[in-house]
Amino acid sequence: MKKSLRFLLACMSIFALLALAACSNSTPDSSKEKETTTKTTASGDKIMYVGIMTPPTQLNPINARELNTQILSSILFESLFDLNENFEFLPKLADSMETEDNINFTVNLNKDAKWTDGEPFTTEDVLFTLKTMANPEVTSLGLQPLSVIEGLEANGTLAAGATEIAGVKVVDEHTFTVTTKVATDINYLKEKLGVDIRFLPEHVLKDEDPVNLHQSEFMRNPNVTNGAFTFVKLEADQYVEFAANKEYYRGTPKLEKIFFKVLPSTNLVAQLQTGEVHINHPGVGPIATDDLERVKNMSNVTLLNGHALYSQVVYVNLDTVSNEKARQALVQAMNRDLIIEQVQQGLAEPSDGPYPTGHPYSNKEKVYSYDPEAAKALLEEAGWDFGKVLNFAVPTGNKAREQAATVIAENLKAIGVQVEINKYDLPTVVQKGAAKEFDLLMLGLPFTLDPDLSAYYATGAPYNFSGYSNPKVDELFAQGKAEADVAKRQDIYSEVSSILQQDLPIIHLYALTSPGVVSNKVVNAKPTDFGMFYNIHEWDLTE
Repeated sequence: MKKSLRFLLACMSIFALLALAACSNSTPDSSKEKETTTKTTASGDKIMYVGIMTPPTQLNPINARELNTQILSSILFESLFDLNENFEFLPKLADSMETEDNINFTVNLNKDAKWTDGEPFTTEDVLFTLKTMANPEVTSLGLQPLSVIEGLEANGTLAAGATEIAGVKVVDEHTFTVTTKVATDINYLKEKLGVDIRFLPEHVLKDEDPVNLHQSEFMRNPNVTNGAFTFVKLEADQYVEFAANKEYYRGTPKLEKIFFKVLPSTNLVAQLQTGEVHINHPGVGPIATDDLERVKNMSNVTLLNGHALYSQVVYVNLDTVSNEKARQALVQAMNRDLIIEQVQQGLAEPSDGPYPTGHPYSNKEKVYSYDPEAAKALLEEAGWDFGKVLNFAVPTGNKAREQAATVIAENLKAIGVQVEINKYDLPTVVQKGAAKEFDLLMLGLPFTLDPDLSAYYATGAPYNFSGYSNPKVDELFAQGKAEADVAKRQDIYSEVSSILQQDLPIIHLYALTSPGVVSNKVVNAKPTDFGMFYNIHEWDLTE
């Protein structure tokens, strides 16, 4: 096995939230866009505009449930490491993580790192953040993926009455240790702790009531941060404004400001052409397939191809579609090849199973093919009620995804399954998913390099919208998380994949390749799926 492949297999996941590489159907107020542009032009400052399609709902770093919120909050609150598009871990708030036995880990922080109020970033901030997130009374994403650490329950919280995480110890101001319950691959911790967790200033928030922390003034207006840019303003459905942190520990930013402009796809391409937007974010500001030829002919920008990483899926509510054969019928009725060819213009790859074809744990095996006759037979075997109408929840904004949903609905109607498409904005779809107010629900999921997908499939997991519960799968996820041997992990997750493809709580349709577009005036910035903001302090514009 090649060394590079071994590395890939050893790497653990970039755990994100429900990616929802989605798009809002909100249309920005053109007068406000113009006002912003005019103001910055008059100032003569170097200002970059990044195109996105979905506005963040908030910038809380420990409770970012949507990809756009997670991405933008990462500019304010940094992580210990970052992960680039080559799946390499890059140092940020931490210089290194080391271990000799894969049980005891030592993390060394960057001694130059500091908060925007001048206070140093220290191990006390790390400890405070982890204890806060592990506190069951705090509204946060929690530490479920870090339950391998001594002192954390299986769900990643502290036990009742506990106030300390036994496996996390402060050595000094810039060094802390982590002890795991079993031998753990260091890349697992680098990703789950180093990349996925963003830290809070202990000296600012230590006296806040944990129960109300998510509603605090700080979470609405984060004014003490540690990233290259500081928060200025979030104008709902319009833009998010950031200003340079002149004292940034990795170097003073070259830009004075960055605006993330919220735009529908057509406007995004139009403003890339006029120079009003300089770059898109592939994950949350994708270029519509219908606009690709137009972009290719634009002389002022460069088009960069993406990787097939982001899965489009259909959650199935197991309370209302409880028969396994019925779910298998649904997937066989869906003409995914047609969607990829005609709706996605070939910018996607079919995805059979929880790991996309580009994932190191993908089994590459095609499990289900388009076969409406076989689907009808399975429905008959399942005793399907052909008078039943399925509520199909679909996010608005991403036209290609909406068109794909229409194709799927027509495919299902062709085998006698009645479907009613109900469209909502992205936050509403997520809410309906969490409340299980759907029969079918279409979403995008993030690429997770680590094969641990327990957050989507484990019993009671936060993104297990389907209500799936399989003790064998729960057991395998626990084994995989506690297994440091790459080959053994491969076997464990191969079995997980096989079970999930039979049970089908989530139907994986295809993985998108999201192209990036960048103005030729931009220096040092590149639209990428991972690590796009690692060098944001070096982004610049030519005249």
